[in-house]
Amino acid sequence: MELKELKGNLRIRIAILLIIFMAVSFLLRMIPAFFIGNAGYLPTYDTDGWYTLRQIEVMVHHFPQYNWFDPMTAYPTGKFIDWGPLYPFIAAVLCLISGAASQASVVATAGVVSPLMAALMVPVMYYLGKTVWDWQTGILAAGLVAVISYHYFFLSSYGLIGHHIAETLFGTLFLLIYLTAMVYFRTHDRDCRNLRAIYLPCLIAAAAGICLFCALLASPTGILVLVVIGLYTLVQCILDQWAGRSSSDLLITNGIFLSISAALLVCFGFRTTGISITQYSPGLVYLHLALLAETLVLFFLSRVFSGKKVPYLVTLIVLGIAGCAAILVCPPLNSIGEQAFGLFFNSMTYSVGVVETLPLTLPAAWDYFGFAIILAAGGFAVLVGALLQKPRTEQVFFLLWSVVMVILTVRYQRFDYYSTVNIVLLSAIGITGCFRWQDARLRTKISSLLSGIIPLPSSGPDTSEGKEEVSDASRQKGKKKKTTGQNVRTTDLQKVFCLAAVLLLTIALIGISLYKDIDLGIKTPEHELSDDWVESATWLENNTPPTGVDYFGEYPSPGYTYPGSSYGIMASWDSGHWITFFGHRIPITNPFQDNLAGSNGAAAYFLAQNESDADTALAGLGGRYVIVDSNLAVTTFTNLVPWATGSTDISPYISWFVMPEPDNAKVLEKVHKYNNGYFQTIAARLYNFDGSLTVPGKAEYIRYTIRQVPAAGESAGDVNGYARVISGDDSVDISRGTANITLVRESGTLSASSYADLYSSHPNEPVETVPALHHYRLVHESPDNATVTAFPESKDETLDGIKTVKIFEYVKGAQIAGEGIIEVPITTNTGRIFVYRQASENGTFTVPYATSGSPYEVRATGPYHIIGTSGYINVTENDVTQGNRVQV
Repeated sequence: MELKELKGNLRIRIAILLIIFMAVSFLLRMIPAFFIGNAGYLPTYDTDGWYTLRQIEVMVHHFPQYNWFDPMTAYPTGKFIDWGPLYPFIAAVLCLISGAASQASVVATAGVVSPLMAALMVPVMYYLGKTVWDWQTGILAAGLVAVISYHYFFLSSYGLIGHHIAETLFGTLFLLIYLTAMVYFRTHDRDCRNLRAIYLPCLIAAAAGICLFCALLASPTGILVLVVIGLYTLVQCILDQWAGRSSSDLLITNGIFLSISAALLVCFGFRTTGISITQYSPGLVYLHLALLAETLVLFFLSRVFSGKKVPYLVTLIVLGIAGCAAILVCPPLNSIGEQAFGLFFNSMTYSVGVVETLPLTLPAAWDYFGFAIILAAGGFAVLVGALLQKPRTEQVFFLLWSVVMVILTVRYQRFDYYSTVNIVLLSAIGITGCFRWQDARLRTKISSLLSGIIPLPSSGPDTSEGKEEVSDASRQKGKKKKTTGQNVRTTDLQKVFCLAAVLLLTIALIGISLYKDIDLGIKTPEHELSDDWVESATWLENNTPPTGVDYFGEYPSPGYTYPGSSYGIMASWDSGHWITFFGHRIPITNPFQDNLAGSNGAAAYFLAQNESDADTALAGLGGRYVIVDSNLAVTTFTNLVPWATGSTDISPYISWFVMPEPDNAKVLEKVHKYNNGYFQTIAARLYNFDGSLTVPGKAEYIRYTIRQVPAAGESAGDVNGYARVISGDDSVDISRGTANITLVRESGTLSASSYADLYSSHPNEPVETVPALHHYRLVHESPDNATVTAFPESKDETLDGIKTVKIFEYVKGAQIAGEGIIEVPITTNTGRIFVYRQASENGTFTVPYATSGSPYEVRATGPYHIIGTSGYINVTENDVTQGNRVQV
């Protein structure tokens, strides 16, 4: 093909542009692949992705096995998996084609799937933009989606293994194909003699049904697109009724795609017998049927009330009320209604620990989308303006789609990857809209809005003096021409101003997005899973007893019983999938938050201040090993509180104050301090003190008053109300007691008064004696010292001698008769030396370490010694594990 012909072929030029955008999208997301180290894969810091990798790994070994029930997580019940198999299937096929079989090669190969899907979003966005607006808008949307938004880009980068990008791709593709069918129906005459005009849109609708099924196979969350279809169907039917147009095309399109998708779901099978819209249950089919029923009712109402607008609306309102009543009365409908209502309005206290369930704040939105928010707002205005002039079905559809996605994203920021499609296309509409100011009314509105910003040009000095008089008509005609010329020049200036502003915003958006994308890729090492966690989880596989559960096995969901040799690993919920994937062991809780909440859940275990309560919770969950890390015990410690108590009140563990700045006493800053409650938790006792008796050294003696903040003339940031205001803060030595220190402690009910108590700014400096734990022995610790951020206002702090990850084993403990304090020297696998101490209770010591025969690298280097006596006691491994009484 000659160059001249290539230049004249618009389709070829568009295809080349799309290929370039796809390449840019893919290559930007592949930057993290350059940081693959000696392990042969990229250990991306992620939670859910590692579980998807487990499913991919199993599918590669036993294709096409997908474990809908998995005993390798959520011990002691196992887990019914809610995600679909589409993403693991695609990744497994890619691994089989490339010959990837080892764990490292599976991880490395599967990491390419998300960037590939992101590249495929480029042509999808082009055709969506072309359908909703025009081909220029489509080109711009395709280019923008390659580089924005930040969170969507991150989720689709190399090494991020997850169904979110698959949901976005197939969900958007479904809506595009559905819209294509509707547009075809409404732009072509349905002539029965023209078979193409009949079967082609029906085939397109059938393809939409298949795409919807694929979106649901990625995740049941894909059912959200039916909310868009349901709302559009209602609005479009009302508009058709007003315009005197038949809605039969809606009936045909909805009937075809809903029937196909529902039939495929039934053939695919249900994985739970309950009625749920977030699992593979009959509830998904019920939603399909409900939407089909809505379409049928609206169609027949339009036929019955043809030309009767008011009765039609009244009937709709009555049926709407009746439908709401049916949802409240009918149990299956009630269940689905509650779930749908909860999706939009439920408040989740535990959101402080699950960021994606938090509402979208303006700073977060700006971080995700940047200048696209401004451009999208402009695009929304252009879209609404176009609809007010002449409603087009594709634009009505896109407007409603955008409103639904924005509401969902504002409610739960996790849906920002869905709304990225809408933000990108609205931005493209806003940008291209500035180049199409042909509508006089639009120009007039913009001129009136900008007249206050751009001054009107001066008419200049009057030069008519000395001229011969002219008729009034001629004078008025000349004045009219002059005024018209001034308006044209003013409009042109405003037009140039707006175009320049939009171009600058667009250039800034693309430039900043590219910078953030490249910066994210270059900083990949900062987003990698801790080597300490990989090392610790791998240690589990090699040094703990087999559970009797085959990692690659296929298990029936009903009636599965764990073997007697099985046990669970108690750890933070975000580490659950790492334990499964790297350690081939069974976590009790996980990022699905199984076994986490409630008085006997994992969060309550770690917050327990009584060892017997913790032991009961651990036994109830079948735990044998406990893993604590710097995040659980320090940095994100407060995330445990809502899961255990249902409240965000952290005051039993951490107190917050305001204190005057050193240079300006009128400016109060917020600070946090650990109180004794924190140091008595199982999490702190295990992690900070190795389960050993610990006597405090120094503490902060804080004097404060509780009063209204801010007072007159003060500023206190976001604090407004009663607060603790520090009036004095001194370091005191309490190693020998607090008899010489005046303590005025708060009672259960706070009142405006003065108080004084002991607090600490460091997680390893207790304010009261911390008793030893009797049944937990350290068996492994990771090599690196922990770096933590104790409080929001604190800087990163390295805890010398406290490793990032620690693993403890629960044992019965050997019984030794005696009084006082017993101690034994311990050397860990990293060479760290500490002394385990314990005070007797009722004349008995219950000790967890063996002085001989330990199977672990963490070992006692000498016998037990009761301080103040000459007695030394040896304890065997059997004594510790069986709870034997040892003779002194």
